[in-house]
Amino acid sequence: MQQVMEILGVSKRAGTFLNMVEFMFKGNMDYFVDNCKDKSTEFIHSFLYGYRKEMIKMTRFDSYENFNDTYIKDRKSSLERLFQECLSEYQLERFQCNDTRVIYELHVAEPEIRFDRFAMKFM
Repeated sequence: MQQVMEILGVSKRAGTFLNMVEFMFKGNMDYFVDNCKDKSTEFIHSFLYGYRKEMIKMTRFDSYENFNDTYIKDRKSSLERLFQECLSEYQLERFQCNDTRVIYELHVAEPEIRFDRFAMKFM
């Protein structure tokens, strides 16, 4: 990740951004670097969030039942798949909703919402 930061000129203080890049391009970091090298910060952010939107479409659960089954087996990975974000234990502990139907239906209505903003609906 250090090499990616140097190539793109990203500060290590951009922790949330770097976590997102690492999560989204795990195993495919060259794709990210090839598309963002020598680009502006605005372009890099736009590319990252555009890619996230595409991944949400490509990996969405095909039904509530599929989401529910996955959530029961592994809450963290099911939410990460739904939101296409790496979630910390702290975020999961603060998330005050375990009603999978509510989670699924609200996410279907607003699929691009970031997890922290979504979680605020339950505080």
